[in-house]
Amino acid sequence: MVELETLVVLGAPVGPEAEKLHDLLAGLYAREAVLDSRGIQLQRVYHLARLVSDVARRTAILAAPEGLDAAARAALAVGSELVLVVDEAVSREALTKLQAAYEQGVESISVYVECTPPTCHRVSRSVSQLLAETGLPAHLRIGPPLFKPVDARAFERIASQLGRPGLPYGLLYGYLARRIRLETGVLATLLEPPCPRDCRRIAFDAEGAYKCPLSPAKPRPYHSLTLDAIEAIASSSCGRGAAATEADIRVKLSILYNGVEVPEDVLKVLLAVKMTKSFRAACTMLGYNPSHMIVKIRRLETRMGVRLLEGHRGGRGGGYTELTRVGDQIVKKYIEARSLLGDLE
Repeated sequence: MVELETLVVLGAPVGPEAEKLHDLLAGLYAREAVLDSRGIQLQRVYHLARLVSDVARRTAILAAPEGLDAAARAALAVGSELVLVVDEAVSREALTKLQAAYEQGVESISVYVECTPPTCHRVSRSVSQLLAETGLPAHLRIGPPLFKPVDARAFERIASQLGRPGLPYGLLYGYLARRIRLETGVLATLLEPPCPRDCRRIAFDAEGAYKCPLSPAKPRPYHSLTLDAIEAIASSSCGRGAAATEADIRVKLSILYNGVEVPEDVLKVLLAVKMTKSFRAACTMLGYNPSHMIVKIRRLETRMGVRLLEGHRGGRGGGYTELTRVGDQIVKKYIEARSLLGDLE
């Protein structure tokens, strides 16, 4: 299995290439996946959303206003984030559709403002005001046109127009994400190009696969792709440096047990198991794939030499999962650390 930070699907191949993409996706696991429905025929969005969401911890479906209805149906079916992408302005009609998607059960909705330095401040202000007026519970994201090469200096001009952003808190759609408070008082997320150093990502389009959609490199065609080839592409250097403004500053929380690091996603699952007494419920609550997560935890247990989880079957109350003594100790340390640091996002 090939593990990725970000999986991006920008186009839908046809014929044998479509079957090849299906087979390749079955061998991947991504921290986040992005399906850009703007470049895909609407009738194929649902199928691709199913494939992508099955191999990712979290999924986002990007949609233009005219394709929002189809994207909303797919987002509702697979439980993904629905992202309305706008440039110069957002219409009330589009926000009404986004509101309808939310009321129908799409739990996470966002508006992404693709902006350029001359207009970014004005457009972001108008969109944030409109969101405040309508009361739509949508996340506001701001940044350059997604998955297109951009000059880092242009981003610096965008950031300077919007105010001083905070520290990066992680990746979003493959970009470094920063929190920023606009002059309207609305909290927004600023996406910063270019890519972080040493990223692990794969982008698929109708022609094939390549390392990064921000790179002008031609895709490797589907007929030559294998999982080994995907691993080689993901682990290669894309040749792009980090962004000029604090691009490599990150905040990371981890717990060590006898020199072995327990990743934060595992820590979150252990905490959720302590609360729910159910491994599957814990993964569902956090948006993790249970099959992938249990493999990750078992490998970690092998390295640590101890068990973290114990499953119990049957009985009057049915089966349940609980933490071992070591698992419970680790979770207590994690809770103490979170109480000191606070949540970043």
